[in-house]
Amino acid sequence: MDYSITELNCFPDERGNLVEMLRGSELLSGGGGGGGDSGTPGFGQIYMATIEPGHVRGNHYHSVKTEYYALLEGRVLLAVEDIATGEHRDIEVEAGDGKAVRIRVGPEVAHAIKNISERAVILCAYTNVEYNSKNPDQKAHKLL
Repeated sequence: MDYSITELNCFPDERGNLVEMLRGSELLSGGGGGGGDSGTPGFGQIYMATIEPGHVRGNHYHSVKTEYYALLEGRVLLAVEDIATGEHRDIEVEAGDGKAVRIRVGPEVAHAIKNISERAVILCAYTNVEYNSKNPDQKAHKLL
């Protein structure tokens, strides 16, 4: 199944933490657990999303897109399922106190992220293909 979870480098100082979510060299080399995007033209898109406690984002999969999510603080339940094989995993992911985590989900892997924290979590995300409302490359697949 094409996904990975990577602990990210945090650079703390008196102002807080700086976290490198994703470097271009990782996209080109397939870093962060594989699934490099070197054949993808253009940049893609960066976006932010919040998830309120008890709520879920996702419950879908993409045919083409690879998505990267950075979690800087909070606890989430990540559900992933390989569309071809039906292989399914539920994984608790936690960040904070100088620990940040990157989640990478490749094409044809259904995914959902549920906030199991006491307050909203904020995700910073990158996808290798810009969102297109006329062709969203998004198919519903309920996991959580």
